[in-house]
Amino acid sequence: MKPDKVLMNRRINVRFTGEEHQKLLERTANTTCRNLSEYARKMLLQKPIKILHRNQSLDELMSQLIELKNDLNAIANNYNQVVRKLHVLQNVPDLKNWIPQHENAIRIMALKADAIKTLIAQISTTWLQS
Repeated sequence: MKPDKVLMNRRINVRFTGEEHQKLLERTANTTCRNLSEYARKMLLQKPIKILHRNQSLDELMSQLIELKNDLNAIANNYNQVVRKLHVLQNVPDLKNWIPQHENAIRIMALKADAIKTLIAQISTTWLQS
């Protein structure tokens, strides 16, 4: 059974300057409150307000990790395509054509793996400094 919804039918009007209103909106944006009314209600009734804190270094780390994930997905897709093509081959001339393509794919994967290692090293040095 759902609890009955509390009817909020009492109203208090407060006037703010444009600057004060903007400050309130900025403070509300940094909390878990869904709107200005909820924030003001909690402030006036002295209820706890959860303030969001964003760690900028974690944001940068997450963007780099997402880029790494995308690179790894691209490597996996390329490798799957090469192996799938190998399974389809039925005669020796096709296999002779496949070998240079496979070597090229391995070269590309090695380059991407080196780039990933470099990025991980940069992330770790940045992370360890902070």
